[in-house]
Amino acid sequence: MKRYIFVILSLIVLSNLLSNDNHMNVPVGQAIYPNFISNHNRDNERLAPVWTFNNLPTSILMSYNDYMIGGYNNLPMQLIPDAMGGGYFLTFHAKRTATGTRRVIYSYIEQNGTVHNTNDLTTDTYAQGYSAMDIDPISGKPIYAWHSPVDTDTSQEVMVSWDRLLEGVPGSLTTPALIIDNPITITSPSGITTTNNEFNWPIVKIGPSPSVGMQRVYVLTRNYSIYNFTSENPLIAWADFTSTMLETGSPLVWNQVHIPVLDDWHVVTDWKQPSYGFTVGNDGRIYLAGHHKSQTPEADMDVFVCENYGEGTWQHYSAFSNFPSWNPPTQNGAGPGFFMNPVNVPFTDSQMRWKIQNARNVNAVIDDNGLIHVTAMWMLSNSNNVDYPSFNTIKEFVFDTNTHQFDIREVYPIAGTSSDSLRWQPWDADGNGIVDQYDQATGNPLMRDDWNFCYWDDNVSYMRDDYNFYKITEPNAQGWMASLWQNSYKARRCNYYGDSQYAAYTTVPEIYISVSPDNGLNWSEPIIINSVETAQFSGNRPMWAYPSDKIKYEGIINGHPVGKLGLMYYHDFTWGSYNGSSTGPEDGGIVKFMTINIEFPMQGISGISGIVKRIDNQLPIANATITSGLYTAISNEQGTYVMNMPAGSYTVTASAEGYVPMIVNNVVVTNNQSTTLDFSLNEITNPATEVVASIQTGNSAVLIQWDSPVSGSNLSFDLEKKLKDSQMIPKSSVVNLRDRNLTGFKIWLLINGQENNDEAWILIGTVPATDNSIIDTSWENLAANTYRYAVKAVYSGSILSSPSFSNTVIKPVVNSDPSNSPSITRIISASPNPFVSTVSISYELKSNSPARLDIFNINGQHIKTLNTALSQKGINHIVWDGTNDRGDKVGSGLYLYRLDAEGQIFTKKMMFLK
Repeated sequence: MKRYIFVILSLIVLSNLLSNDNHMNVPVGQAIYPNFISNHNRDNERLAPVWTFNNLPTSILMSYNDYMIGGYNNLPMQLIPDAMGGGYFLTFHAKRTATGTRRVIYSYIEQNGTVHNTNDLTTDTYAQGYSAMDIDPISGKPIYAWHSPVDTDTSQEVMVSWDRLLEGVPGSLTTPALIIDNPITITSPSGITTTNNEFNWPIVKIGPSPSVGMQRVYVLTRNYSIYNFTSENPLIAWADFTSTMLETGSPLVWNQVHIPVLDDWHVVTDWKQPSYGFTVGNDGRIYLAGHHKSQTPEADMDVFVCENYGEGTWQHYSAFSNFPSWNPPTQNGAGPGFFMNPVNVPFTDSQMRWKIQNARNVNAVIDDNGLIHVTAMWMLSNSNNVDYPSFNTIKEFVFDTNTHQFDIREVYPIAGTSSDSLRWQPWDADGNGIVDQYDQATGNPLMRDDWNFCYWDDNVSYMRDDYNFYKITEPNAQGWMASLWQNSYKARRCNYYGDSQYAAYTTVPEIYISVSPDNGLNWSEPIIINSVETAQFSGNRPMWAYPSDKIKYEGIINGHPVGKLGLMYYHDFTWGSYNGSSTGPEDGGIVKFMTINIEFPMQGISGISGIVKRIDNQLPIANATITSGLYTAISNEQGTYVMNMPAGSYTVTASAEGYVPMIVNNVVVTNNQSTTLDFSLNEITNPATEVVASIQTGNSAVLIQWDSPVSGSNLSFDLEKKLKDSQMIPKSSVVNLRDRNLTGFKIWLLINGQENNDEAWILIGTVPATDNSIIDTSWENLAANTYRYAVKAVYSGSILSSPSFSNTVIKPVVNSDPSNSPSITRIISASPNPFVSTVSISYELKSNSPARLDIFNINGQHIKTLNTALSQKGINHIVWDGTNDRGDKVGSGLYLYRLDAEGQIFTKKMMFLK
């Protein structure tokens, strides 16, 4: 919706203002505030996405520390992948009592929204603050950093700890390790040495390491100390680790890296104040990205790049955030420009501009295309370096790490599209260079003002520099992103200008969330969440709202792709967030979280999408291939896939290593819609072999014997094996995974001809994997018929193989003489197979007769004769101890055992594992 203001009074020139962050004074330019009356004609230019609550606002912890709870330049709420249990890890600082010590806190939120393990990160008694974290993508363990005065000097140190997640349960925090012991001495490239440098406010990022089998964690900190001016030059600590090191809590070896250019900025006499986020690529490059203020005009958007995992040379790329505006004419377009200098001379069009301003608290992310994204506020200003704070807009700058080019994209409001050359102006919403509307009474242009801050009153000292908050999420696998900031326009209209129509918003800050479906090429009209218009948010007064690090793809719901976004915020009892000379009192509030589901557009693309899961426990299957003719898609870690294809009817196949492919026919795809198609795949498991049923003497029982599966289980599928080996999945979840271990066999009796009707089968019993036979004693009481037996191998997680069937056995009408029972001469089995020390070889004779049993290697060479004597009618057993005729142990390998009896020769294989 548009907001128009009718400006009827001349501009009031204010004196130079001092602005600072929560700890330092820094100079800024003049500020000129238009004194205006708004007519509040507002209309929708584009629709915000449809959204609903997934988890309603939920309390985590009462806190009496109400300023910037989660840090300045990081995202302290991290999404846990489903393969690692799902949910979120959070960290923030809080004071549990009004007179208590500020502590750093962690919390674990289950996938269903249940809050668990909200505790202090450490048990020490030092004051702590500004915690940050990142989740190791291999092990799923969160690594935390914060600052705290842990030694005898007056400086704060930077500490690190991580959650070992023992047995998959959060809360096994390692003993904190000191990684930056302030103060630190630095000699800048210009040769100036400073000794009082104190590095605080950590940002944690995890990426690849140049060491094989390891990951690298980076902790970027910023300098608190002042030389000539505030500069906050960074110091980066890094360490390599493995999943095992995290599991065992092994100490990490920490190294430190400076950025020389920024060390020089710290000591120069030309004041420079940076505001940076930090991010890590998957290619060994690390990035510091943001902007800076300076006393002299210069390129102010910055990206610092290190090519070699933080150990190489740093490169600095920069560009101007300024882009042109123009001075709208008065007198219905015939008069001079509206904006004038202090002596009432209109500025020329070329003297009006937009630039980054009041955007200290930003973060940076990188997408799969190598583009870095930073969201910030752009403010209207003039060539005298005077700002117009009520005229502000949200944009992002994008830096291409391959071409080193900068681009500025509109987020809110948007003139044409986010990525075109049209620029929104407060009096020119469509960017066509023409004033949209004039006031009929005065002939002055109507303008749209705004207040994209989380507090309304800029008379509070340092408010604009402290109370800005612009956060952007990492793109997910679908390229979805969210940009979050806060807005207090309605409260400002009521409190500052006495506009009674906004009386309900007197103490109502709003959360604004724009989303992008395409890696930031296009941004939506923002979702607006406040306690007046959002019924389920009633009573909440959000300050310091943080999004989770990424949007989770939830699948296709009601024909629309849906993503879930987590949010953490501080519900401030007395709005204002006390900060030094800012508003007070610091009388407490509640740290809360919530999640929302957001519908994303199909963008005119037709096709199919869905989730590929295991049929037994519904865990997602990553790297499954979905194909239909020329069209192919691959599922991600959450098992989701999207396959674009034109309208028509298709046969679609989903396949994954270790699973039985699933084919679905007659899948209908319609224009501009996505058809939901989910797959549930059965695991491939090798069955038992050589199932033989033999009626025992007296016709009172049947002996069922079989050979173990050829390879024991299918070990080719490696995704879950990698997850378990690296402890990426909590041990408590292992029972749900494909361990691929043979655990036993199940045996059923069935009537011959009922092989495809397993509901009619009768379970005879279950035996462990070490057994290869069972006796059916129910045989004696069975009705006369022809029967078979089915054997299924059982694997970990109660996964069953396909059945293997025995020969048929006949139950006669009446009991017959045992001597008339069917009997054959045959070799039965070697058990166990494979064997380690000894193996029992069984064979059956139809009469008492000589039987020769020999062992051969796979090349046919004779190894040993086990028997040449007379054997008894029925089943006989001979044990081989793995030796040859000389008594020497043979080597591991495949061997043949051959029975020569009653004019017949039988040969079978067995495996010896030495």
